[in-house]
Amino acid sequence: MREILSINQLAHLRPPALIVLAALTLTASATVNESLFKLTYDKPASKWTEALPLGNGRIGAMVFGGTADERLQINESTLWGGSPHDYTDPEAYSHLEEIRRLIFAGKVEEAEKLSETMMGKPKMLMPYQPFCDLRLHFPGHDQATEYRQLQIGDAIAETTYKIGSVSFRREVFVSYPDQVLIVRITASQPGQLNFNLSMDSPQVGTQVESTANDSLQLSGQIQPRQNPSASWTGSWNEPGMRFAAALKVLPEGGSVGSVAGRLEISGADAVTILFSSATSFRNYRDISGDALGGPTLTWSARRSIPTTPCAKGTWMIFGSCFHGSSCDWERIAPLRARTSGSRVLGKMKIPACSHSTSSSVAIC
Repeated sequence: MREILSINQLAHLRPPALIVLAALTLTASATVNESLFKLTYDKPASKWTEALPLGNGRIGAMVFGGTADERLQINESTLWGGSPHDYTDPEAYSHLEEIRRLIFAGKVEEAEKLSETMMGKPKMLMPYQPFCDLRLHFPGHDQATEYRQLQIGDAIAETTYKIGSVSFRREVFVSYPDQVLIVRITASQPGQLNFNLSMDSPQVGTQVESTANDSLQLSGQIQPRQNPSASWTGSWNEPGMRFAAALKVLPEGGSVGSVAGRLEISGADAVTILFSSATSFRNYRDISGDALGGPTLTWSARRSIPTTPCAKGTWMIFGSCFHGSSCDWERIAPLRARTSGSRVLGKMKIPACSHSTSSSVAIC
């Protein structure tokens, strides 16, 4: 409303008028809020710090938003360098008294030098490690009118652009209930999706193979590394944590096949990509778990999920916590994880749910 009503004018409004006024005010407020929670760009990210971050607490992704070449740089919360060990230096305490004496004597530089003998073994902590990159190549999409955004309120990174008369849309989000990253690609005209899909990793020795015409599997192990003495991260001499990822493509129309460790999608109307990852991490003392056989990875490789219910489940959890002063646990209690066993969300335990393989309906 353009005019500002006074208190006296409001007092004389009838209840229906007050309801209309309230509705108009809420609508205007919602429009403003929606614009506040949206980031828009006119070109793809050229470096990592410009990419859009997504995550569910375990899987993290940086979305670059390219048209001809899209890159999703992916992390997993438990992938670290090194291996479990005790940092304690049993000789450290023997130097404490001398360090105190030097400090009180004003010989701070000598005390500082001697204090290095009290550091842990090794002195530097093990570094967090990048997991892998998911790459999509769309031939002929170099010249595009591009629009890219992150709708913060929905936690969905969206890339839209046009090639000729065809509009393309790519949506990326990371589901907490399902513990998977999902990419949904659509076109305004049928049969227009033609692209290839691959995975790679900066970790030395990583292997990528096709496990089916529509699936890829990545596996590897953190290798020994000697970092420079001036580095803020430690070095390690033995292979460390194992890691693995599974990827499955669900095309609507067209065809999908595997060629030389990548997937080729041709003539599809729409495509949904499921990605999940796992490591051999069990706890801070044990990294002997089975990354390839992890329940999260197995679920992703063997099940197909409808995109809409999964996105709705993610929004209900994220949106409830993002837009409210506190999480509405009663609202999101009906959400059910489709993984085996159960997962803990805050103080609420979500039981596993059944999934009908004969129907496209799944309960979030």
